[in-house]
Amino acid sequence: MEQLLQIALIMDFGDEVGRRKMFSLLRSILVLPELPEGLTERVIEIIRRVTTSERDFSQIIMEIVYDLHDILNEEEEEGQDPDTSEDSFVSALSDVLNDAGKKAKPKKPSPKRAVTPADEEEEDETRAVKELMINLKCLHIAQCMLQNVQDVFPFHISANVRA
Repeated sequence: MEQLLQIALIMDFGDEVGRRKMFSLLRSILVLPELPEGLTERVIEIIRRVTTSERDFSQIIMEIVYDLHDILNEEEEEGQDPDTSEDSFVSALSDVLNDAGKKAKPKKPSPKRAVTPADEEEEDETRAVKELMINLKCLHIAQCMLQNVQDVFPFHISANVRA
C-alpha cells in the first residue's frame, strides 16, 4: 500500500476526472480508523497535492476529522437500547386483532440474555478504547495537515493589517 501511495505522490493530477477519482479514494482511505500512521501521512501528502489551495486542503482535512467523529457517534447510537414503543404497538395490535375474532400470528419471544455488570463494563471499556483510538487518529491527521500547510492564510493577516 505504501508503494502505491508513493507512486501516487509523483503522479500528475492535471486531468480533472482522475483528480476527482483519486480525491474520493484518498478520502475514503483516510476515514478508515485502522489506517496506520505512516500511511496516514502519505495520504495527507497526496491530498495536499490533489487540492488546489491551502484553504481547500484545510477544509477537506477538517471534514475528514468530522467524518471520523461521526463514525464514533453512529457506533454509540447503535449501542443504545432500541426503542420499545414498536414492540408495545405490535402487542397492542395483536390484542385488538384477537379481540375482533381475527387470527393473529403468535408473537415469538425474542431470546434475550441477561446483561451482567461484567458485560456492561467490558462494553464500556471497548467503547472507551475505540473513542481514544479515533481521537488519537484525529490528532495525528491534524498534525500531518499542519506539517503540509505551506502558506499563511490571508484572512488571518488582514485583521492584523487594519489595526
